[in-house]
Amino acid sequence: MVTPISVTELVALLAEQPVLLVEALSADFHATGHLPDAVSVPLSSTDSEVASWLSEHDGTVVVYGSRDGGEAIELADRMILLSGVERDVRVLEGGKEAWVESGHSLTVADD
Repeated sequence: MVTPISVTELVALLAEQPVLLVEALSADFHATGHLPDAVSVPLSSTDSEVASWLSEHDGTVVVYGSRDGGEAIELADRMILLSGVERDVRVLEGGKEAWVESGHSLTVADD
């Protein structure tokens, strides 16, 4: 089961430990602005691509997408199934929009 996480909780978590931030939106949306250090793993990614990202990080994973979070929840569910082990996979409540509305900035492209 996917656990939701608020922006405030995410900020605190980022200060405590490494977190793999995953944007479930298309690469085009990712290029226009994403949470700092987030990787683009679009919902359209193959299972092997998703599994590859998971194999490179064994800590907490936070997936985000648009405000409604449908794509993020679906991708997070796939990550849990593909990992084959108990993983801490969470979905950012309110998505990228909630991050910005809380006063946090986005990173554009890979700068």
